[in-house]
Amino acid sequence: MERPDAVLQRPPAAAIVDRNCFSVSLYSAQKPGDVAFIRVASYYPVTMFSQVRTLARGSSEAQYCELDVVPGDLNRYTLTGCLPQRSEPLPLAFAIQDGASYAGAILKAELAGRGSPTAARCCARRWPMSPAPCWQPASRLRCTICCGSC
Repeated sequence: MERPDAVLQRPPAAAIVDRNCFSVSLYSAQKPGDVAFIRVASYYPVTMFSQVRTLARGSSEAQYCELDVVPGDLNRYTLTGCLPQRSEPLPLAFAIQDGASYAGAILKAELAGRGSPTAARCCARRWPMSPAPCWQPASRLRCTICCGSC
């Protein structure tokens, strides 16, 4: 029988890569009113969209600026809010929302980069917590990364 406190010590995902965090740089637009743009390193398998409005440097609105992130499916994120013009990018870090998909995409890219024949067959697979076939529907699912046949 499992101790109740042992459950609390489990990690939130079966695979954790870089603490399941990724970082981006947010650049203000050159013209006030334009949308700021985001740079994400190519090795992060995430998609970021910007809806951040650039404000003029020293604008009275700047003191009320806030940024918010809206997570979507498959590690897609939309950044909203406003940002005063600045000469340097604003570094930001975010937590991964879909750890299995994130780890699977990194693993697949690594294997493809090494010319592995199994790279094309890597996928994130979900299956019931109880020992039932993968195809059976269940209310409680867990994920794993499969390479080859699952």
